[in-house]
Amino acid sequence: MNRLGRPAPFTAEALRVTAQRAFASKGAEALRAGVIDQQLIAYLMDAHAIEEQSLGLLRRARRASGRDDLRQIYAEYLARAEEHRQMLEERLQAHGAKSSALEDAAMRLGALNWSLIFQAQPVSPGKATALVFAMTHLKIAGYELLKRVAARAADEATVAMTERVLMDERAGAARLSESFDTAIEASLDVWNAPRNAVGQLRRKLAIGDGEPTALRSV
Repeated sequence: MNRLGRPAPFTAEALRVTAQRAFASKGAEALRAGVIDQQLIAYLMDAHAIEEQSLGLLRRARRASGRDDLRQIYAEYLARAEEHRQMLEERLQAHGAKSSALEDAAMRLGALNWSLIFQAQPVSPGKATALVFAMTHLKIAGYELLKRVAARAADEATVAMTERVLMDERAGAARLSESFDTAIEASLDVWNAPRNAVGQLRRKLAIGDGEPTALRSV
């Protein structure tokens, strides 16, 4: 302070610089928060698009399963996937995302249409189980990333949602792993069915049905 009670020139300059730095710091923090929020919405939309893909894959896998126990596993998977999709939509709505944005995300992941494999060639129960198992781990990786972005954005609701979904997905992956032997047996049954039918037809033609066949004139 000088004799007039005013800050010395160098003190005023220091205060000005400090204020500018504080303002810049707040601006940088606001910008960083905005970027994190945008990334959070992007990860939420990608997770939603992958859930949409998994629903199509699960429906086709259930049709290709060939056994009731496998169908039951896929039915439970479908119910969980529907629930997870709904949870994601709620979090997106909380962040103000529009339905058009969800459609854009689905289009971006259009190349990841695993259900097209079922259309391109017949898929056995074993291959269907392997595809669902792989999709499950893809979802686990996506939700792990989403959880970390949500934590940086201080979105506790999304963090809690991802923890619940991850628990479901890991439990589902474990159950699928336990069903591998069943899926292989179902695949062998599907593969052997035409061969058995052909063998039965050949035996019937070779042995006959045990009754003489009368010759008829043409």
